[in-house]
Amino acid sequence: MRKMADLADFQTYYRIERSDLDHERLLDAAHQHSTVWAGWVEITCATCSGHGTLYAGDDLDTIDCDDCDGSGYTTISSQDGVSCCRTVADLVAYMVDRHATMDDHVIVQMRGVECDEADIDAADGALLIRPTEIVSVIGYGVSRAEGERIRAGGEAAC
Repeated sequence: MRKMADLADFQTYYRIERSDLDHERLLDAAHQHSTVWAGWVEITCATCSGHGTLYAGDDLDTIDCDDCDGSGYTTISSQDGVSCCRTVADLVAYMVDRHATMDDHVIVQMRGVECDEADIDAADGALLIRPTEIVSVIGYGVSRAEGERIRAGGEAAC
């Protein structure tokens, strides 16, 4: 009988990349980083939980949090792991929502292990993985109109 952890061997994930890239590079830990879609994003500081201050010792005195310089927020421009979606339909919806140009792109189907950290766009269906296998590279022939149809609940035609 297979263990629950082994079920990840069957899970596939999908991402869109330029067709001229070496997709095997995703298997190299040195390339398993994702940049934030908007360039950077401001998030609540994990060290001070957004308060901007920390208690200093056993008394009630507080000091500014060094990680966020007392603002309660930090900015990130990249995350560890390869960003992807669980289904082609989720991936297309994600890209359509961002008005992405997808000419000369392919869909890379991967297997891998999900990262503990949530993708900054998790609410939009994105997640971070450490790829262990490239299953296939699929030509991406979906027009913007087709992408809108898929996003509305239709099936992918790729």
